[in-house]
Amino acid sequence: MKIENQVCSLELSKKLKEAGYKQEGLWWYRILAHAYNGYRIILKEPEAKEDYKFVAPTVAEGLEKLPPVIEKDELTYTLRMMKIKQDKYCVQYHNPDCVLGQNIFSYNLVNAVHEMWLYLKKEGLLKKENK
Repeated sequence: MKIENQVCSLELSKKLKEAGYKQEGLWWYRILAHAYNGYRIILKEPEAKEDYKFVAPTVAEGLEKLPPVIEKDELTYTLRMMKIKQDKYCVQYHNPDCVLGQNIFSYNLVNAVHEMWLYLKKEGLLKKENK
């Protein structure tokens, strides 16, 4: 599997940074003049900082930032992920009666997980340890 399918898209990585997602991770979008669209996904070298612009988080890194359960209006919602078709995923917070907020759909799981993080951040549903 290509690394491009295992990390967030460049556009989503930019939105995550703007929203305050911690810029920590193994993979990064690095500025390279000869790369397609000026960026390349690369392992970050610990001592280098200047040209690593956006963390490119994996599914595992994103799941660490999502709460497994959200309590709201006396209801408990649990994190749920589904593969709907060969190339379509859904991430949601669910209880037996309803879904919290919205379902997040994407053509890859890593983007769906991180789009859910953005939604929870916007709605004020993330606790400090998940930011």
